[in-house]
Amino acid sequence: MADPRNVQQCRWAEPTLFQENPLWTAFEEYPWSCKADGVARPVEDTERCATCGRWAPREPSGVAGAAPADLCHCDCGDGCCHK
Repeated sequence: MADPRNVQQCRWAEPTLFQENPLWTAFEEYPWSCKADGVARPVEDTERCATCGRWAPREPSGVAGAAPADLCHCDCGDGCCHK
């Protein structure tokens, strides 16, 4: 089965709400941000993710229903809830 090429499945996409100030304040208008360039920027049209040349599948977290490890913002280190 092919990977669905959408914003939710892209390794570079992160919820805007998880970004630093002032970007996170735009989360209602731009729910997703892209870090493909190394710096978070709002995704204005998520349908464009399907044809983006930088789209790449997310790394599996290993835990059913868990958020991808790159979205983890906890400080628990080896005891991370995503393992």
